[in-house]
Amino acid sequence: MIRYFNPKCATVYVLILLFNSNALFAHGELTARINEKTSQISKDPQNSNLYYARGFLYQQHEEYKKALKDYSKAKKLGYNNKVIYYRIAETQKVIGNYNKAMEAVDSYFEIDSSDIKIHKIKAQILVNQKKHKEALNSYDFVLKNTIDLRPDNIIEYCNIVLAINPNNFSDALNTIEFGLEKIGPQSFVLLDKKIEYLSALGETDKVLEQYNIFIENSERKENWYYKKAVFLSEINRKQEANIALQQAKMAIQILNPRFQQTPTIKKLTTKINELEKSFKK
Repeated sequence: MIRYFNPKCATVYVLILLFNSNALFAHGELTARINEKTSQISKDPQNSNLYYARGFLYQQHEEYKKALKDYSKAKKLGYNNKVIYYRIAETQKVIGNYNKAMEAVDSYFEIDSSDIKIHKIKAQILVNQKKHKEALNSYDFVLKNTIDLRPDNIIEYCNIVLAINPNNFSDALNTIEFGLEKIGPQSFVLLDKKIEYLSALGETDKVLEQYNIFIENSERKENWYYKKAVFLSEINRKQEANIALQQAKMAIQILNPRFQQTPTIKKLTTKINELEKSFKK
């Protein structure tokens, strides 16, 4: 008996195989490079640079104990570049040895206290230690001195603010505004967070204004209409929510037919229909 072959399943299997193949290739390549460094070390066992290089390869390969052992050996042999303390801090943070990670940070600070990345990892370690106020001070340095701020920097800072006080959405919102000013007003990641914080503060009109800005400035509007409908539904403005749902439907209808058949749009259509049905109950 010939079983039905689903081409969609075949696509999924191919993607899984490709992902696994790439992961295996990456690890295989690292293993080859580790072996190469090991061979070099056997010929030049007093070379601190080789131990540092192999330690970093072990770190990338997620063999953290071996990485730390090589970093320690590199230091004993005289490796004195500040980067080794950053790598040790990274590795100790990953395996949960936060006190050891902080010792490495302190050693880095003795060499260079103005490097942004060491302040950032210090803040992350302090967060893991539940020392959020100290973490905020460290991350404050990052925000003030980073030239090319990214949205994740801003959001990480906001998360620390809210860890100190889960209701302090005002300061979190101020941080988002700072990020939008520095990064640019088109950062949808930050604008999405802005909506979240405005909603938490009960600033209904500002939330709706933000959704309208999204809709006006986006080529693909269907998802923003749906999100606006969800928000209106949550604040019990069902008639306006229904209008937003109809606008979402129209936005989908004018899409190229092949886009209408994508899993994402089909899933969105289902959610639109479910929300619309809930209004009739």
